[in-house]
Amino acid sequence: TVPKAIIGLEFSDNDLPAFDSEIIINNKKVGIIKSGTFSPNLQKFIALAYLTKEYRKPGEVIEFAIEEKHYKAIVKLLPFYHPPTPQEIAKKLYDKALEVFAENKEEDAVNLLQQAITEKPDFTDAYESLGVILSRLEKYHQAIEVMTKLAEIAPEEPMARTNLSVFYMKIGNKEEAEAQMAKANALRFTQSMKEGQAKKALEAKKQEELAAIKERLEMFKEVLETEDPDDLIANYGLGKSYFDLQLYHESIPFFQKAIEIKKDYSMAYLFLGKSLEFINEKDKAKDVFKNGIIVASQKGDLMPLKEMERRKLELEKK
Repeated sequence: TVPKAIIGLEFSDNDLPAFDSEIIINNKKVGIIKSGTFSPNLQKFIALAYLTKEYRKPGEVIEFAIEEKHYKAIVKLLPFYHPPTPQEIAKKLYDKALEVFAENKEEDAVNLLQQAITEKPDFTDAYESLGVILSRLEKYHQAIEVMTKLAEIAPEEPMARTNLSVFYMKIGNKEEAEAQMAKANALRFTQSMKEGQAKKALEAKKQEELAAIKERLEMFKEVLETEDPDDLIANYGLGKSYFDLQLYHESIPFFQKAIEIKKDYSMAYLFLGKSLEFINEKDKAKDVFKNGIIVASQKGDLMPLKEMERRKLELEKK
C-alpha cells in the first residue's frame, strides 16, 4: 500500500486552507493540502490532498486545525463530480419523450427524441419512436428520412424496413413500399436463421463453461472439507463458483469467510456486494461496497475500486 496518496477533500465551511499546508491530527502529520478551489457543480470548496493510509477512507469526516483555524472535511474519491454520460442523457430524454407522447404532446415528444439522437447518434429506439410519431403527425417524408437513417444504423433489423414500407404506401409510392417490405421479409428470414445458429452455439459454450465451473466448485469443496476450512483461495474460489452459477445465496457465506480471513480482500468485497445486490438486499450491498471502497482505496486496487464505486452510485440512484 502506498504510504501517502492523492485523494479529495470536500469542506463544510466556505474556506480553504493555504496550499502546501500540513494536516496535523492528534499531533501527527497525516497529510498535506496540494490545491483547491470552489466547485460550482457541488457548491462546495474542494481540495486535493496527500493523506496517509489510515485517513484515506472515502466518506469519513476528518477535522484538523491550520494556523489556529479549524477545518472539517469529507474524504472523497476522485473525481469529485460524475457528470451524466451522453448515453444517460439520451435515455433520460427518451423516457421523457415517451411520457409527453402519452399525454398527446406529439410535437414535444419529437423535440425530445431529436435531442436524444443528438446525444446518442446510434440510439435505435429513439429513431424508431421518432419515425412513428412523425407518421402520426402525417409528416411522412420526414418519417421516411428518419427510418432510412435507422436502416443505415441497424441494417440487419427488419423493423425499419417494415415502417418504411408503411410510410411509402402513405405517400402513394406503392413500388417502393413493396420493395421495402420484401427487404423486411428477407431480413426476418436471415435473422431467424442466424438466431437459431447462434442459440445452438451459445448453448454449447454455456454447457462447456458450466462443466468447468462445476469442476472447480468440487475441487474447492474438497480443499475446504479435507484440508483447510480457512483456506483463503478455496473460500473465495467456491464463492465465485457459486456466483458464476448464479447461486448467489450460496456464494455469500464464502465471500464473507474470505473477508474474515483477509480483511483487505478487495475482490471478495466486490463479489459479496454483487451477490447481495442480485438477491435484492440492496442496503446490505451498499454497506459492503462502502467498506470495500475504503479497503480498495487504501490498497490502490483500482479495478474493484472503480466497479464498487459505480455500483454503489447506481444503487443510491434507485
